[in-house]
Amino acid sequence: QDDRVSSELPTRIPACRAGTMPRLLLAISLAASASGQTFTMPAKVNAREWEHFELLNKRRAEGFTCSDGVRYGPHPAPLKFGCRLWRASY
Repeated sequence: QDDRVSSELPTRIPACRAGTMPRLLLAISLAASASGQTFTMPAKVNAREWEHFELLNKRRAEGFTCSDGVRYGPHPAPLKFGCRLWRASY
């Protein structure tokens, strides 16, 4: 999987390329090392994260009605998983 947002939902959990570690993550990693802690960027999305992503797309496809009666219809286009955004969340 490259850094571009895929045009289709993957059928498996994507393994996002580590590529070059952004400077902020490098700084966090170095600071953690200095204090005796370690930080390791995961190589792929974990099962819980992927399950959440799939459930979110399922709910969007179903639509939703709020407790006050406001209805949001189904959204035909699923969200697309973006490895760069996933890495930024760490």
